[in-house]
Amino acid sequence: MICHDDFGLANANTLVAVEEGVTYPHVCVNGYGERAGNAAFEEVVMSLEELYGVDTGIETEKIYRLSKLVERHFVVPLPLHKAISGDNAFTHSSGIHSHGQLTHSMTYEPISPLLVGRRREFHLGKFVGRHFVEYMLKMGGVRATSEQAREITQRIKTTHEDLKKSQSKSSFDRIKGDLRNLRTGVSEREFWAIVFDVI
Repeated sequence: MICHDDFGLANANTLVAVEEGVTYPHVCVNGYGERAGNAAFEEVVMSLEELYGVDTGIETEKIYRLSKLVERHFVVPLPLHKAISGDNAFTHSSGIHSHGQLTHSMTYEPISPLLVGRRREFHLGKFVGRHFVEYMLKMGGVRATSEQAREITQRIKTTHEDLKKSQSKSSFDRIKGDLRNLRTGVSEREFWAIVFDVI
């Protein structure tokens, strides 16, 4: 049984199929496949393990490494926000998120990043909060007053904004174009251009 992701429901349909007795669901690493793709191996495995209590027999600590290996060989970039293996899946940048994670690790993460071979990351950008700055200072063995921590926080935000302003839209368009060029195969237009050139 394989579910395609035309409506973004491949994982959900796969899990329902397992509930109904399917014992060998077909999945693809990173959800890769033709058109909109298929049920994602890493997401289905972790859902079965963590939500259904099913022992899949998968060494989940190797999931992220596998996901990145497949991404590299397929030359299809993963979305930053993709569950489990996307770059932002275990990354926190806002002050409230960072503070929540430092208070209790499950505040914003339903699973530990270690379960899938990842680690938690924090971005110091325009949304950073003073509590996280104070935490970083403490971990580094640096003492600072509340006023100094506020100043550091403000400078981080200002620096981040300045960096963003220095990056132009044209550089974004260039990067986007580079990603398009990395796709495998040729487009339909390119195919016909080749055909007419040969004929």
